[in-house]
Amino acid sequence: MIVTVIILQSMIDIRGVAMKKYTDLMLDIETLDTRPTAEIIQIGAVLFNAAEKPNSKVITFIANTECNNPAYTTSQATMDWWAKQSDAANESLNNPAPEPIVFALTELEELIKTHAKNGDLKVWAKGADFDFPIIKHAFEVEFGKDIKLPWQYHHQNCCRTLFKMFKDVEQIKPDTAHNAKYDALAQAQTVQKIYAHLAVLKSKRLVLKPFDHLHVGQTYLDNTQNHVLITNVTKDFDAKGFPKQSTFTGEVIDGLQAEFMGFTRQYSIYGECQTRDCSNPINESDLQWRVEL
Repeated sequence: MIVTVIILQSMIDIRGVAMKKYTDLMLDIETLDTRPTAEIIQIGAVLFNAAEKPNSKVITFIANTECNNPAYTTSQATMDWWAKQSDAANESLNNPAPEPIVFALTELEELIKTHAKNGDLKVWAKGADFDFPIIKHAFEVEFGKDIKLPWQYHHQNCCRTLFKMFKDVEQIKPDTAHNAKYDALAQAQTVQKIYAHLAVLKSKRLVLKPFDHLHVGQTYLDNTQNHVLITNVTKDFDAKGFPKQSTFTGEVIDGLQAEFMGFTRQYSIYGECQTRDCSNPINESDLQWRVEL
């Protein structure tokens, strides 16, 4: 009977994807406090694959919860904040009907065990200092301090940091803000957009004319507004001593973007010079991208 209650009170959408295994979980919670001990009133989650397109098949989960234990805290400031949110967000807190949080946590854990790749699940939340400590506290209150979370702590990721690193990738907006399921879905789809953006960046080569003024240690701004540091230059000359071709490699040096995912973007740049004097400054019209997929 308890299992039946859990299934009826939470909402899981697994249509057509029950046999698929997922590499990523986006977690979003709504609470009545901002402290790690906050009372959780809604849990939303999306199982997805970060390397797939934003319109790929996913599993969504939402449960409204009741926390009848003095270990959970509330704050008047957070309740006042809820009073200012949309009717749709507030109405979603009662659909599905609230259930004891122990049921919701149990079902979330079972969902992860059934549909996630064993030991490899990456878990995301928008704010590493909010969702993760609060839901960890809930697991400990309901199941004891020695409980193991259904994911490994070193696989926890902050998508807010990721979004700030890639501000040029527009974030997907949720259908209803502060509905945990819709927030989680929009955040998961934005992660997928960024992964797709990274895949294209990794495959690009820059074509440049003229070339002879380049030297090691020089930096310039390419046509995607990235600063590139030249690390190596090789020049070839014809039989008469005229420049024929020059190639160089460079590293993007704009912050964390160059280091994310463990690779440094390399640019191979080719060109031909028609005269001996190739000291003209780089013009944006001389730059073009050739995408090699």
